[in-house]
Amino acid sequence: MKLIMKKIFSISAILAACVLALGLSGCSSKELDTDQYSDKDVKLASFGPNPVMRGATLRFFGSNLDRIVEVSVPGLDPITDIEVVTSGNPSEIRIQLPAEGAQVGKISLKSSDGKVFTTQVDVEYTEPIVFDSFSPAEAMPGDVITVKGDYMNLVQSVTFEGGAIVTEINHNGRHEASFKVPSKAITGKIILSDEGAIANLLYSEEDLVIGDPTVKSLTVAVAKPGENAVVKGAYLDMIDKVVFEGGAEVSELALNEDATEFSLAIPAGAQSGEVKAVSHAAKEFVAGEIELVIPTDVAAAPSPVKAGADLVISGNDLDVVTSVDFPGASGVEFVFAEDAITVTVPATATEGDIALNMASGEAVNVAFTLVHPVVSAIAPVELMAGETITVTGTDLDLITGVTLGGKPVEFTAEAEKIVVQTANTSVSGKLVLSLANGEKVEPEDAITLSYDSFIIVNDMPAAEHIGAIVTLKGENFMMIENIYIGEEKVSKYNLRSDNEIQFVMPWNKVGTYSMYFHLLSGDVETCPQTIDVLLEQDIMTVWEGSLQITWNDGGRVTVPAASFTGIPAGSKLRFYYTQVDQQWDQAQLNYGNWTGINFDDPAGTVINGTLVPTDVYGWFTDGILDRCTEVVLTKEILENIQANKGDCEDKTACGIIIQGSGLTFTKIEIVCDIPQEVTIYEGPTTLTWGDDGRFGLAMTYFEAAKPGSQLIFYLEQTDAWGQVQLNDGWWANADMNFPEIGGAYITTDNLGGKDVTRIALTLTADILDHILATSGDYFGLNSQFQGDGRVAMVIQGSDMIINKVCIL
Repeated sequence: MKLIMKKIFSISAILAACVLALGLSGCSSKELDTDQYSDKDVKLASFGPNPVMRGATLRFFGSNLDRIVEVSVPGLDPITDIEVVTSGNPSEIRIQLPAEGAQVGKISLKSSDGKVFTTQVDVEYTEPIVFDSFSPAEAMPGDVITVKGDYMNLVQSVTFEGGAIVTEINHNGRHEASFKVPSKAITGKIILSDEGAIANLLYSEEDLVIGDPTVKSLTVAVAKPGENAVVKGAYLDMIDKVVFEGGAEVSELALNEDATEFSLAIPAGAQSGEVKAVSHAAKEFVAGEIELVIPTDVAAAPSPVKAGADLVISGNDLDVVTSVDFPGASGVEFVFAEDAITVTVPATATEGDIALNMASGEAVNVAFTLVHPVVSAIAPVELMAGETITVTGTDLDLITGVTLGGKPVEFTAEAEKIVVQTANTSVSGKLVLSLANGEKVEPEDAITLSYDSFIIVNDMPAAEHIGAIVTLKGENFMMIENIYIGEEKVSKYNLRSDNEIQFVMPWNKVGTYSMYFHLLSGDVETCPQTIDVLLEQDIMTVWEGSLQITWNDGGRVTVPAASFTGIPAGSKLRFYYTQVDQQWDQAQLNYGNWTGINFDDPAGTVINGTLVPTDVYGWFTDGILDRCTEVVLTKEILENIQANKGDCEDKTACGIIIQGSGLTFTKIEIVCDIPQEVTIYEGPTTLTWGDDGRFGLAMTYFEAAKPGSQLIFYLEQTDAWGQVQLNDGWWANADMNFPEIGGAYITTDNLGGKDVTRIALTLTADILDHILATSGDYFGLNSQFQGDGRVAMVIQGSDMIINKVCIL
């Protein structure tokens, strides 16, 4: 019988039993490389066992030994039948030595590129365990196998095909040993091992044939998940697992003592159909079929049922239901008790069939109907804009939205009444009452509105930036001569027609303002809706073109890091691109070093490294859309852009690199708010009552100020109590009565505490007139803000640090 030997070793044993190998390249000696492993090169580190039994397996260790194509052992023809156990770094290969012919000497290994590696020491031999035969040739678990040969008393373990190992060996002298077949054994070679430091492994020449288990029957009392199923047969300890229709598996099998029966719990994912027992040899045996229990005789009550009310589903075997889906609402929570399911009808549910789902993937449907709102009357149908409309009927508390003439209106809803509040911007038309599930109730009566004002505004923005276009839509606009935002007159119009006006928002301090219409008749009307004036914006285009992005060169958009120099935190970055309907597209947003950018400020669109428009805006079916996605440039992102700039294709010092698929980019903008505060003095200055701690404010800034402007101090307090004295240019303060502080002293008390660092004082008309009439000539510290030498105010004090003074 031919022998094959394998080796399993421990680290301590390798140090004693393995030998270092000296590599030779092209048959010429090289210095011994102390680095025994390499990621790229072939290196021979050791081999073993040495001495090795004749006819046994010889193992070689190193790196990239999978490139060895020939092994030369003294006394033998070159061996090309090489077993690659592991490749790369580290790696192992094995060869089988014949029982005769091998001689003592060094072993050479040739790689695929012709290089030769020779062991540093000679291979030597010991007399082998001789594995002649085994019997019987066919067996079942528990049967006794007898192996014969020489030195059988050295055999310590037997490994079967599939990995089952037996260590209980009966030694019947030097020439014979026996052992029992384990239940996990499968047909194949058996391997004898002496369990040495580097074990000698002896393979049988013939396969031991292991028979099959007998699977006779499957019985189930109740075919539900969690219930027991019983499989009967013989040699059932050979079964590894049970597989149900749909792929659900169970490997926890409760086996009886003589392996003729086992029980198992039916898994949650089991489906009706065949049940198969799978042996350790991966053979399948049909145990039988099951028909899983499903709910029957199901019914829902009450009918109809109102959204928000409880619905009770009755029937048989409802305990197998794992989830409940309504049309328009999936995964609705439910309670199973007393053989019934109770579920609250979701507001978004629509009429139809409720699906009672089971873990098997099957579902049983039960029909239900909904209560619908009914409108019986509407009054009045003719009214002044701003008055209310009363809608009466039944189940009107189901209404979640109301429109009049297509425009949303405010309302309150009760079961039998809805009160609709019209506004001066409301329009005539029909009422449409909407439910959360999309259902609509459309009464026949049309509503006619009259208006107190001649100018009717139906549509306008709630806020707009200074310098941006404001669009009003409505009626009778040609009767307007001028528009004022607060006290500021609109001076630039882009469009004027009877039903639409477009104008440029004039400069104002940021805030909420009334809008006034000065008519040609001389009358003045006030728009019923106020408008917020936002900061003026500086919009910089940092990239423009038309490029469909890809993952390859030529398909990337880059923005230089220099474009972000000096950009304040909180500014916006806008991406303009086109998106095709019904198409999943993406844009990967990277810093210059190719790491992803996470735009996580909720003031803009949140993007974690990759912009996926369908995730942001949803799917659509109306062709190609132009998109503008706006994100916030936080302090961290701006710092990272400069710290992580890199190269892309022929561009250097890139701050942002965009690649991806499907989207066509057309423009990228940086949008910065322009602050309205004007810095008129900058410190820090620690206030004292001497020349080293006082300073003046230039008259120029106050001449440009208007009554109502704010004088803003940014400060720190250095002790428990501090003060700032506010003098006019003549060093007097009797007429410097700022309303916020009740005079001319900012103190810890009127600041509201030691931690306050900003206070804004109003420049009333009286204070501003007084300052302009008392010009002085003292400036003191910080000549940067002295202007033409005329001083409006002198600031001094104690235990205060002034960091900055601004006018707004």
